[in-house]
Amino acid sequence: MKKLIVLFSLILTYSCSSEETDSGMKIDNDYPIPKEYKITPPTWILGTWVDSGTKKIVFTKSDIICDPAGNPLSAKGETLYYIIQEQDPEITQTQTENSYFLQYKISSSERRTFNFIKISETEIESKGTYKGIFTKK
Repeated sequence: MKKLIVLFSLILTYSCSSEETDSGMKIDNDYPIPKEYKITPPTWILGTWVDSGTKKIVFTKSDIICDPAGNPLSAKGETLYYIIQEQDPEITQTQTENSYFLQYKISSSERRTFNFIKISETEIESKGTYKGIFTKK
């Protein structure tokens, strides 16, 4: 239960922080995140994307923040939980001109998977977490 409270606190705190340096991202207490754990969405996907319902996904240069119906989830915040405990969040990340894939550990036996396909400059399809077609806002 303590781990869940810590994780929730990190997600809320970290999703509101935007401080970064050349050597890696920083959180409020100046805890450095190694570059190999840095989340780096491609430039073509940066910005806010919405579906026809209540789902919203925000891509920053170092995070993916999903907001289904007002319950935000930060990929950076979730991976930070493991980094602070000096554990490997097992991040796998690939990107091309038309796709972006990110997967990381959310428990000892589970992985969160994001898989985005570029349909056009203003439309993407999410085939992983939060499936659907999203339009750039």
